Amino acid sequence: MRNISAGTGVGTIWAAAGIKPGATFKTKNLDAIIASVDSNTQITLTESWTGGALAGAAYAIRYQPDGSSLTAKVQELIEMLGNGNLQAFAALAGAFDMIPIFTGPGALTLIAKNDLIEGVQTDAKVANLAGRAAYDVSPTGFSVLVNDVGDGRAAIFFKPSSASGDWSTPAYLTGPNGTFQSKGNYNWSTTYAIGDVVLYNGSSWIARVVTTDNPPPTLPTTSNVQWFLLAAAGNGFVFKGDYVGATAYLKDDVVTNQGSSWIALQATTGNAPPTLPTTSNAYWKAIAVKGAGDVSGPATNADANLALWNGANSKTLKDGGPITAAGLASVNIAGAPAANKLPYLTGAGASALTDLTAFIRTLLAATDGNTALAALVGNPTWYRFPNGIIIQAGSDSNAASDYAHPFAIAFPAACLGLAITPAFAAGGATTFTATTSNVGVATFDVRCRSISTGAVSAATNLPINWIAVGI
Repeated sequence: MRNISAGTGVGTIWAAAGIKPGATFKTKNLDAIIASVDSNTQITLTESWTGGALAGAAYAIRYQPDGSSLTAKVQELIEMLGNGNLQAFAALAGAFDMIPIFTGPGALTLIAKNDLIEGVQTDAKVANLAGRAAYDVSPTGFSVLVNDVGDGRAAIFFKPSSASGDWSTPAYLTGPNGTFQSKGNYNWSTTYAIGDVVLYNGSSWIARVVTTDNPPPTLPTTSNVQWFLLAAAGNGFVFKGDYVGATAYLKDDVVTNQGSSWIALQATTGNAPPTLPTTSNAYWKAIAVKGAGDVSGPATNADANLALWNGANSKTLKDGGPITAAGLASVNIAGAPAANKLPYLTGAGASALTDLTAFIRTLLAATDGNTALAALVGNPTWYRFPNGIIIQAGSDSNAASDYAHPFAIAFPAACLGLAITPAFAAGGATTFTATTSNVGVATFDVRCRSISTGAVSAATNLPINWIAVGI
């Protein structure tokens, strides 16, 4: 190294070896203090080597004891803090929303946070003297900031008494030809000069540069490149529309939430009004609570359209579109509603009621085809076709060989045909026969016989099957 304060080593491990600033570095005729250990292979000295170039030179490093290093650092810190600043800070009595501020070397005091962010505080802010007239009957001590008193100057007026129109002489904040120039409400297209004062979102701002189309920031931010806050909003209600979690609200800002109006009790961001029926929390207080109903509908709709719920478990309605002719018919029913009445269409957009008979109710209640068939037939032993023909059948036996047997249902007019057979045939040489006579609309005669080796005799308890067709 030559005329430099940095030394480079080859194969050294200065950082890993725990070499610390303050250790002594020795080589040739140089004794220097190490200012910093930059890596395993580089250190920086507190003074430069002024001798000839050194390469591959032998060196020695003497460790600085930890106690000595600590003592030196403590002494250095004491010297840094010995200007009175630390003692001044320690002497302050901290309080909520109070901020320490230097009033001179080694001198501090406390000021309220609001004094830093809100500027001049008045009870109301208006654009001109005509606007001040709205507060003529305000109580003693009421103050109004007038942005332009008529000559371009801004001033504050106070009520020395409660008498109507009794205002103090103006306390001017700006001069007509001075640095501050009142320009009324902020306008995007206006070019503002340094010192121009505007009203924006209820607050007064002063331009710090020549600017066009660069509005003041949104409170609680109190400055940007173009503007400084002169007097913050917050005295009086400022309506902010629907509550938005990301919006920064100031004290006395008013929002709508859950169908109710709320006023901010303090500056807040991301702290929503409480859920009704709770009407206040640390940040908001209800000033107008909605009624008992909490269902809301769409902003627009068409006449006679359906209203539908907008989602499951929703408390909002949506436009369901026009009602169809069939749907209209379902509500335009002629006749008085009553038990066992069934609506039916009588035309486009119209309907009426008819009786829902016990038969139809039974048929509708059938759970399968057999049940439905039983409801249609009435009895599984007979069936009446739509053309009036009735077919019926059955089986029987009787202790007598000759007897009258009833039909399952009497034919209204006549029996057109009847067939009868024994239910079984005996084996061997014995056979059975069953015949009929005297067939009427309600009964028919049965004659049962057995034939064995040519001899015919009466047959009792003979099972028979029969089937008949009639009208």
